[in-house]
Amino acid sequence: FIASCSTAVLTHDLESPAPLTRFQPHAGKVKCVTWNHNNRVIATGGEDSQIFLSHSETAEKLGVLASNESSPVNCLSFTSKSDLIAGAYTDGIVRVWDLRKRESTMNFSDHTEAVTCVAWNAIDSQLASSSMSGEIILHSLLTGVSVANFKYRGSGGIKKIAYSPFKRHYLGAASENGSVYVWDCNSRSSVCNFATTHNSPVTGLAFSAVNHMLLCTSGLDQKIQFFDIHEKRPVKTMETDSPITCLSFYGDGHTIGVGTLYGSVQIYDLRAINNTKAVLRGHESTSVNWVEFSKIRNSESRAAPQKTPSNFKPISVKDSPLNFPGRDNVTQQRFRSIEEIKQEARMRVEAKRKQRQEEAKPEQPESSESPQTPSESNELKEPNEVKQPKELLEESFSKETENTVEETKEPPRQRSQTLPRKEEPPKTETPQPAQNSEDLTGKINLIQGRLDRQEDAILSLSDNINNLHVEVIRQFTIQQAELKSMLEEYSTQNSQLLQQIEELKEENMRLRHSTY
Repeated sequence: FIASCSTAVLTHDLESPAPLTRFQPHAGKVKCVTWNHNNRVIATGGEDSQIFLSHSETAEKLGVLASNESSPVNCLSFTSKSDLIAGAYTDGIVRVWDLRKRESTMNFSDHTEAVTCVAWNAIDSQLASSSMSGEIILHSLLTGVSVANFKYRGSGGIKKIAYSPFKRHYLGAASENGSVYVWDCNSRSSVCNFATTHNSPVTGLAFSAVNHMLLCTSGLDQKIQFFDIHEKRPVKTMETDSPITCLSFYGDGHTIGVGTLYGSVQIYDLRAINNTKAVLRGHESTSVNWVEFSKIRNSESRAAPQKTPSNFKPISVKDSPLNFPGRDNVTQQRFRSIEEIKQEARMRVEAKRKQRQEEAKPEQPESSESPQTPSESNELKEPNEVKQPKELLEESFSKETENTVEETKEPPRQRSQTLPRKEEPPKTETPQPAQNSEDLTGKINLIQGRLDRQEDAILSLSDNINNLHVEVIRQFTIQQAELKSMLEEYSTQNSQLLQQIEELKEENMRLRHSTY
């Protein structure tokens, strides 16, 4: 959804040009509109110096925040939990409202001219505000004082500011003289500036929620500019048919909404940037003062993958083009557990062991497979006596075992028919072929056992490598989360130290100028 305002507040669905809701909470023009964190409440500020809270679906008024001063509200910004809302007022004051108490809890009056825009940092500890004097001031909610002041020499009034969602200490600013600036709030220095990209006041500025380098701006020169803040250069310019008064970047990273001077809201898709995706009507040829997309809630994005149809079939690793050890099925879990990897390895070892046992059975001699009758054994011994001369006993062990295997494989009855029978007394060496066959079988089994143990060792090593791969990724994720939390804590402590330093400097100056 997208909300826009002029003399009235409209909400649109991107699929339909007709507005979903239309309401007029203020007596005059509506200058700004914003969604709360769960998109249930829309806050609007107008020329009547009041802030109205309305239901986003029914447009029912939920509350009013009114100050004692008569000053139009130029910009509104919720905190991440919508417990506070900050307002930028034309009288140069930034007011922070507590929505539970329905009262203003903090007022910052450091600006000398009208405040144009306000923005919270990522942890809601600091509030940035810009004014028509060209100043950007950082206010601390911990101490209630300003901690930093940015102003580029020669810059005009700052119309829009926004924090980067990735580099959270980066603050972008859009100027009336057509310049775009990016400041580093930690080092209090300028990251980059683009002075010649727009030929008229810059009216909109937004960072991409997907690309950490992409910055988008719009202006009255009918241009939408895209910048790479990492390489510090403009990357794309898009021409429109109307002067642009405001801009919003949706959380999907490719949808942009702009409000025009002639009352239309135009939607663009960066994947087909040459064509307008949709044109939303309803403002009746009055200038659109503000547009803002609804927020993408993290709970919805996490719950969406769990709603799968009944015929859904997970993609296996074999079907995936990225098939390598350690990758898991494309399911809700990213990696297999260690127990599943070990179970799969055991199954592979058992399958290979059974396969080798089945292949080794036909290689054994027939005499060991089927028992022989006494008559057959006698007939077998007699030809062996004829075939075993004394010269054969003097040969090497390898030739003797080969002859023994060949003789045991021949059918004994055919040999008894072809060879002459001699009635010689049996020699003492007659059991030697059976002994040689048993020795050969034992050696084969020994070698087979060694091969099995070697295969088990190889499979075990492969499993250990897979387990190490999973453990390295897990440890890396844990360390990354710990480092991120440490950096955020350090940033908070650093900001507090800077605030204390500023306070000590002010106290030192007061002591120097005091008279005793």
